[in-house]
Amino acid sequence: ASATTAAAGIQAAKPSKYVREVMLRRDASGLGIKVLSGDSHEFAVIIEITPGSAADRDGVLAVGDSIIAIGGLSMHRVPHAVFANAMAGETVQLSIVPSADISSHVATLPVGPRC
Repeated sequence: ASATTAAAGIQAAKPSKYVREVMLRRDASGLGIKVLSGDSHEFAVIIEITPGSAADRDGVLAVGDSIIAIGGLSMHRVPHAVFANAMAGETVQLSIVPSADISSHVATLPVGPRC
């Protein structure tokens, strides 16, 4: 982790067999996902995927999936501003737990410290 992320109290997410890695490249319309995030939520949850967007064309993400890390940095209970900043790159690496896996495996999800 860089000095900036270490100073912010963010640590790298730990791998889990339930986590999928997704690399999205931003296009003119963005990534094409809306999320519910913020420090009152365990992780950001995808609530909408824009038809025809980068996320839609990739076909891996689904409404209800949880984004647990961005670029290897845990997004556990981070403020929305931290989440939005992590999503700002042209190419974004998301670590997600598909919605189908969340309810049965929530206790095994990797978590980082609260920012």
